[in-house]
Parts: sequence; C-alpha cells; structure tokens
Amino acid sequence: TPAVPATPPLPAKPAVPATPAVPAAPSADGSAKGHTAADADVKGTEGAGEGSVDADQDGATVKGDASVKGAAAEARANANVKAAVPAVPAVPGANGVPATPAVPAVPATPSVELPQHDK
Repeated sequence: TPAVPATPPLPAKPAVPATPAVPAAPSADGSAKGHTAADADVKGTEGAGEGSVDADQDGATVKGDASVKGAAAEARANANVKAAVPAVPAVPGANGVPATPAVPAVPATPSVELPQHDK
C-alpha cells in the first residue's frame, strides 16, 4: 500500500491580545474614577508592543500588537466602561425557542355543558 503523505503543519495562530478587565470595585488607593468619556489604558513594563486600546459603551477592544503580559503589566479601565457586551436576546425559531407561543385549541362548537340562550 502507498504511504500516506504527511499532513503539513498548520500555520501558527496569531496571538489574540487580551481585553483588559474592568475592576469590580475601586482599588484601595481610589484610582478607579468615573469620567464622562469612556477610555481605557494598558500599561506594561516589558513585552508590550505597539498598539492601542479602544473602549466604548459596548466593551473594550485591543488593536495592533498591544497586549497585557506578566505580573508587571497593569490593566486599568475607567469605572464607566463595561467589560462585556450584553447578551443578545434569543431569536425566535432558533436553538429550540418556539417561533410562536403555543396557543390552546379553541373548540369550533360550544360544549354540551354550556347553556344555550334563546332570544
């Protein structure tokens, strides 16, 4: 039987930078303060490349080679920036959600138990 050719190795996946997390409570020194403009800063000592961090009401996005690495890196975001995008409501008809709610059947003729009213 002929030998099966070796599968070529897959190319390495590009590193996806981590999105900085918003602290749940202000730090002890009070550095987490709300601002009118939503912004976020990422600071690190070594290994942090070029790039930027953008934030809005929907979450934070890291662009370029910006990353948070090691214990020396500090991720700081203002208190009015949400860390996660809100969940999208379920779409009717998808993933087991019924497209229309179940409606009990209505009898076509009145039941025998109902009294008949003659005018």
